[in-house]
Amino acid sequence: MFDKRAYYHVYNKTEKGQAIQRSNYQRHRERRLAMAAVRRAAIMSDPERHAKQTAYYRKWRAANKDKCDKAHKRLNARLRDEALNAYGRKCKCCGESFAEFLSFDHVNGGGSRQRKTDRAMRSNIHRWLRDHNYPADFQLLCMNCNWAKGKYGRCPHQNTEENVA
Repeated sequence: MFDKRAYYHVYNKTEKGQAIQRSNYQRHRERRLAMAAVRRAAIMSDPERHAKQTAYYRKWRAANKDKCDKAHKRLNARLRDEALNAYGRKCKCCGESFAEFLSFDHVNGGGSRQRKTDRAMRSNIHRWLRDHNYPADFQLLCMNCNWAKGKYGRCPHQNTEENVA
């Protein structure tokens, strides 16, 4: 007997199957998002239903901690990668391009003040940057340049003739 579910499970992992899935998603994206918003509003408007749903998800996450941790790791890596791309993927001061060494810096300082007042930024700066359309008052600096800017007010790469003399 032909197992249709098994066939589609294998087919959807092929390049052609994934292309079809992407196409279908894009074609029906707006409708699906609208339906999800209606469901979310219905749940949020009923406190009892909201509490039940929240308890269910907490229980599920506790039972599937490894799965959730892996998913969060993938999401955070993707958000960081998008933010790095948005800011040019290299240090504004010295040109360092290894992603592992790059960090996000407030151009005019004030990062600690903003983290104290903006709870969303504390939890995930990459998501905050995306949600705020990658504001221009941020830049990429390597860890060394960022630390020097915080400690001394400027990076040693700036005014290199002073450093030589």
